[in-house]
Amino acid sequence: TGNNNTALGYYTGYSLRTGSGNIFLGYKAGYNETGSNKLYIENSDATTPLIFGDFAADSIRINGSVTISDFLHLISRDDPPSPATEGMIYSDTDHDLYYHNGTTWIQLDN
Repeated sequence: TGNNNTALGYYTGYSLRTGSGNIFLGYKAGYNETGSNKLYIENSDATTPLIFGDFAADSIRINGSVTISDFLHLISRDDPPSPATEGMIYSDTDHDLYYHNGTTWIQLDN
């Protein structure tokens, strides 16, 4: 009964019955997903897909190595992202950089 889902690959979104706004790419991507507004890029039914996103929370998780070959651009915001997890980097509107250690935001030295 869900709508606005996109699925490309055999058995993608297999368990989905009511969720909406999902994108599944790859063999069995999102196989066990039952919710809405999710992104899965994977070639198995793994619970930790190569790329997972939550459109409602504006978040993305990459379960593998990331290489940035040219530059990294951070978008400045007035307030730190919430909820925050260890390893997140945030730039405030004064262009100060902060790192989240799993408990709190720590300003990085200039």
